[in-house]
Parts: sequence; structure tokens; C-alpha cells
Amino acid sequence: MMASISAPASQGGRTKRQGALASVFSANTRLWALGLLLLATFAFGGGSRGDIASLIVLRPLSFALLAFALMGVDWEDWAKLGTVGWIAIALAGLAIVQLIPLPPSLWTALPGRELSADIAALTGLDDQWRPLSLSPSRTLNAAFSMGVPLAALALFAGLQRGQHKAVLWSILALGMVSAVVGLLQLMGPPDGPFYLYRITNEGVAVGLFANRNHHAVFLASLMPLLAFVALCAWQARGDARRSLTLMSVAGAIVFFVPLVLVTGSRAGAALALLLACVMTAILWKYLQWSASASARPKTMHKLAAPLAFFAIAGIAAVTHFASRSLSFERFLNGNMDGSLRADVLPHLVTMARDYFPIGAGLGAFRQAWEVVEPRELLRPQYLNQAHNDVLQFIIEGGAIGLVLLLAGIFWFARSGTRAWAAFRSDAKSGAAPRLALFTWLALSTLLAGSVFDYPLRTPSLMAMAVLLAGMTQLSLISAPDSATTKGASSL
Repeated sequence: MMASISAPASQGGRTKRQGALASVFSANTRLWALGLLLLATFAFGGGSRGDIASLIVLRPLSFALLAFALMGVDWEDWAKLGTVGWIAIALAGLAIVQLIPLPPSLWTALPGRELSADIAALTGLDDQWRPLSLSPSRTLNAAFSMGVPLAALALFAGLQRGQHKAVLWSILALGMVSAVVGLLQLMGPPDGPFYLYRITNEGVAVGLFANRNHHAVFLASLMPLLAFVALCAWQARGDARRSLTLMSVAGAIVFFVPLVLVTGSRAGAALALLLACVMTAILWKYLQWSASASARPKTMHKLAAPLAFFAIAGIAAVTHFASRSLSFERFLNGNMDGSLRADVLPHLVTMARDYFPIGAGLGAFRQAWEVVEPRELLRPQYLNQAHNDVLQFIIEGGAIGLVLLLAGIFWFARSGTRAWAAFRSDAKSGAAPRLALFTWLALSTLLAGSVFDYPLRTPSLMAMAVLLAGMTQLSLISAPDSATTKGASSL
């Protein structure tokens, strides 16, 4: 009798515990955890240096959230990330492998270690085991830095498709905060309290970042996301908030473009103006394709693009003549930074060849560069990074880095082609615009910035990049057919 009574009670207890456990690892909880990670990353991770004091807060938090995500992750959801997820895991694994100690006979035979081997022999330390990396401490820092993107991806993988909207709005909100902080920096003294990092570009708008180039590229990457919000609002004709959303997007663009131009970042200014034109062309094309399903007059379709182009040119001109845009001045006059980057390019190619196929170690570029730096390039400026992440990744990662780079390029090109096809199909059917194209364009902005600088070596932009890649991937593989989403938002 007692057994027959206690069994249902025990079963009920297990059910309650399972229900409580499910609520802990639910999609809503993971969304809040991802929001916390984004907030902490942009607050404490706006610099690329490994000695930033705020990393003491960010990195333990990122690994704690990574552990939380892994405890409740559905591996089928992770598998949907495809190449994006596996590249992130492979990068972390590469950093760990480069820290494994090797016997002296093997380590000294690796390419690019001749000088280190000679020094070890002269000092009597040639019998010690050493890791593959030329700078184990910096490679260890690179391994720890992977906690942020891995946590972001693991949390994002467990979200429901409708929750991607919250992630998108979180990124846009952080962009607005960064822009406001940048404006306060311009209004205050060069060394004012709104600069968050000790080593920074004082006197210009760096926002939540330490580097003006990273802030400019970040603001430029928000424009495709703003265009997507505007297009969704344009299509939702019955929504009472439509006009407010469109005016908010227009106001954000009018705010962002001049702020990018006065940062002094040439790459950021070029990307911002280029993207503004590209977004105008895409939106105009969407209106043309959907004209048959739209009540808008055709004259508006014909005039929309020219008016928008003139508006962009007007904003740029007013910014330049009213504030003497530092970006335009650097475009026209040139400077020592640009000359230095051009002068070191041949040496970077030589380094990539000399350290191939093993690599110098992730994060070890500075030590590797100081060994080969030619005397004629000694200047007050120094290279802490290669300012070309493509070549630096090959220098540090060797053959494995090259394979991962090619895999990423293949995924990126294929995703862009599929995203454009999906967007065009949606537009012609009158369905909601596909998110994949706009997240792909935002990601392409960050990647383009990496050709001239190193924005993806900052934790905040690293997290943003993997989330954009994840949204692109999942939007392409899980979006319903256009016929079933007609008139609905694709978020």
C-alpha cells in the first residue's frame, strides 16, 4: 500500500524538478543571459589589448555563461550553426594546441625559430621543452579571449527564431549608447572622463571602444541592420508604430554618419558612405520588385534612390565643411599611419611564408615582427598588430589558420549568394524581407574593416560578428517559405 502511494509522489517530484530545470535552461533565460553577456562585453571589452583591467570582470563572466549554455545546450541546435560553430571551436582548439610543450629537438626544427634556438643555446637553455607559440602568454590570452564568442554562440544557438529580434535590437541599442558616449567625448576635454580606456585615441569619438577605427567600423556595420528595421516598418502598413520607427531609423542614420566622419577613421568613413549608398540601392530595388503588390506611386520609386543619394552626399558635405571632418582630411592629405601600413605589407607576406606551415602562435605577432622589423621602418609608431587580419591570421596560425580562413571565406561567399537570392524571392512575392541579407552585409562590414585594421580582436566586435554570422546561418536554413510569411516580419 505504501509503495503504491509513494511511487506517484516520487514521480511527481521528478516532474517538478524536471520542469524547474527546463525553466532554468529555457530560451527566455538564455536570451537574458545573452543580453547580460552583450552588455558586459560592450562595457568591458572595447579594447584589443590583453592587459585591460576590465577583462578581470568580463572573462570570468563569459566562461560562467559558457558553462551555463553548455549545460542546457541542445546539440542539434548547435549543429544548425554549421561552419560558424565549428570554426569557433577550431580557433579555441588551435590556441590550446599551440601551448602544448614540445621537445627541444622538435621545437628548434620549426620554421622561424632559428634566432630563439641560437639564444637558447648561448644561455644554456637549449634542453628545455617549449610550446609552439613564440609568445605563450599572448597565445594563452588568445585562448581565454575565445570565451566571449563561444559563450555568445552557445547561448544564441538555444534561442527561438522569434527571439532573434531581441538580439538585433540589443545590438542597435548598444550602438546608440556608443554613439552618445562618442558625442560626449567630442564635447568634453581630450582626456575627459568619458574615455573608458587608458590607451586610446584622445580628442576623437571612440565611444565604448579604445580605438577610433573600431568605433567607426562598428557604427558603419549598424546601417544594414537599420535598413532592415526600416524595410520591415515600411512593409507593415497597418502598424501604428510604423511612422515612428521610420523616423527613428532616419534619425539614427543622420546621427551615425557624421559621427563616423569626424572619428578620423578613413576605413570607417568609406564603409559608412558606401553602405549608405548600397542600402539605398537595395531598398530602392525592393520597392521596384514589390511595386506590383504596392500601392505606392511609381514616381516615388524612381525618385527614392536619387533623393537618398543626394541626402547622403549632403550630410557628408555639411559634416566636412562645418567641422572639418578628420576622416576627409586624412583621405586628402595622407598620414604616417597609412604610409607605415603600406611599407610593412611586403614584410608581412614574407613573414607568412617564413612561418608557414606551423605559424608563430595566435597573438604572437608583435614578438615575431620585432625579430624581422627592418631598420628603415623604425618610427615613433609601433605595430602591436599587423593591421591586416588576413595576413596576421596566416602568420600566427600557419596552415591550420589558412584552412580555417578558406573555410570561412567559402561559407561567407555561399551565404551571401543564398541571402541575396532569398531576399529577391521574398521581394518579388511581396513577403517579408529576409534577415539573412542584412546581417550578412553587417558582417561583411566588420570583415572589410579587418583588411585594414583589427576590429575583430576586440571582445565586443568578436561577439557581434559571431552573432551576425549565426543569424545569417539560421535565417537561411530555418526561414519559412515566402508564401507563408507574406506581410509578416521575418524577425
